[in-house]
Amino acid sequence: MPGIKSILASVQEIILGCEPVGCTTTAGNDCNDNNGNIKPNASDTNCNGIDDNCNGQVDEGYVAATTTCGVGACSAAGQLTCQSGTVVNTCSPGTPAATDTTCDGIDDNCNGQVDEGYVATTTTCGVGVCASTGVQQCTNGQLINTCTPYAPTAEVCDGLDNNCDGQIDEECAPVITVSKILLSEDFANGIPNTWLVNGKWGTDNSCGKNIDSPMISPYAIVDSSCTTTGIDELIIPSLDTGSCNVAQLTFSNQYHQNSGNVEVDISNDAGATWMNSLYMAADDGYPAANWENIDISNIADTKDAKIKFKYADNTGDGYWALDNIRVTCQPTQLEFTSQDQMPSQVQTIMITNTGSESLSINAIGIEGADTSDFIIDSGNDTCSNKTLLPSESCTLDVVFLPTSGGTKSANLSIPSNDPNTPIFTVPLAGTGTVIVNPKPTVKVNGLTGSVNVKKGKKVIVTFELDPGSYENKNTDWWVLKKNLNKWKYYSAETLQWSRGSSSYYQGPLVKQGPVMVFSSSSMPIGKHKFYFGVDTNMNGVRDPGEYYYDAVTVNVR
Repeated sequence: MPGIKSILASVQEIILGCEPVGCTTTAGNDCNDNNGNIKPNASDTNCNGIDDNCNGQVDEGYVAATTTCGVGACSAAGQLTCQSGTVVNTCSPGTPAATDTTCDGIDDNCNGQVDEGYVATTTTCGVGVCASTGVQQCTNGQLINTCTPYAPTAEVCDGLDNNCDGQIDEECAPVITVSKILLSEDFANGIPNTWLVNGKWGTDNSCGKNIDSPMISPYAIVDSSCTTTGIDELIIPSLDTGSCNVAQLTFSNQYHQNSGNVEVDISNDAGATWMNSLYMAADDGYPAANWENIDISNIADTKDAKIKFKYADNTGDGYWALDNIRVTCQPTQLEFTSQDQMPSQVQTIMITNTGSESLSINAIGIEGADTSDFIIDSGNDTCSNKTLLPSESCTLDVVFLPTSGGTKSANLSIPSNDPNTPIFTVPLAGTGTVIVNPKPTVKVNGLTGSVNVKKGKKVIVTFELDPGSYENKNTDWWVLKKNLNKWKYYSAETLQWSRGSSSYYQGPLVKQGPVMVFSSSSMPIGKHKFYFGVDTNMNGVRDPGEYYYDAVTVNVR
């Protein structure tokens, strides 16, 4: 039977709430004499299900910690919580995908690998000869196409798309190019007198230089071995490059340099200022002659363009030979001016096949509102119904012959097998000027035609002149009188009448009148004729078709 002391202790524990059973402390002190860690003010953070600080609460100081779980797309977050004295992890990983194929840089099936299920695919790129293959692969979550096309080359006629533009042999076709010939000179008749020559340019090749094709003697040449040279210039006459947007100079060339240089200069202001287009300080076209092609579009669209060939400071055996000089332009239109019923100057068109296949040209014609005012010179048409090989050219001449005054327009129509330009048109623009012929008038006593005068009455003869369209043109003037089939002429220099039919005056046609050339009261009875004429060709001879006159018959009774 337990002792009295033991019974009292159990009672005291129940009364004081002391635990565990058998503690002997008083209330408010350490509640577990057998565990020194359980005491008032102790930390209660261990999640052990015990009131470690004797405050009547269990694990109230435990702080939940963040935790993670799972990998890849399955990764999740949770907490370590204290539940009934046990630490519980609330983190729950996501559900993995069946496969890992979106090349997204994520471990979709949560196996610790990324995009391991992606399968690379074959790819292609480029067109024509640039076509290539590669693969589309997954790198660091990015789709990378490893295909790189090959580099394009120039298109050639081989059934392949060499320049990789999606077209095959697109340049393998005839291509029509139309140019206007502004100047063409081969020096067959020497250097034209319209060209300006400064220095020793000539065409005789007196030192016998070996100059061959494409040059054919004679040609222009300046040669230091034959004569002393300095700055030797050859300048063409002014060119009208109006309505041209592109201009080209072509010539055959042979230059042997000794100490100086040669150059080609161009001017768009009649030679007031010059621009350099070609400079050569070394042999060019030597010993075999060559061709030079120079873009001179800086002098396009001007009315007074010039070109200068300059041979500078060469000595010894230096020389420069030129031939086959041609200036062409691509015109926006052909412009003509001519007098009514008179043909204009010829304009020559050159057609070139700049493609790689034969160009077939059909009959060339003129169409439009004023077709009858423009003429293709059939005798100088080497293009109609002609087939041109690649790089081959032909020419034709166009003339403006206005049937009346005013502005005229039409189109030169050139049909061919060029697939891009089956009909090439060149606008034609002409201005016809109406010609007013000179009008000479002679009067007797202010009257024209036939005048009756009584013997002894004064006869006064005057003439007047309206020059019309020929003002300031040099002409022959004739002032004559006839009596008894004998002619006399009046001289502007002596103001006298002399036997014969010489001209009155030679010089510019200007407005005159009235000018008195005769005054007399003693004219004999009979028929007299006074005559005033103008010949628009000043040569001392009355030329048929260029002669205009008026006459008055005087009947003295």
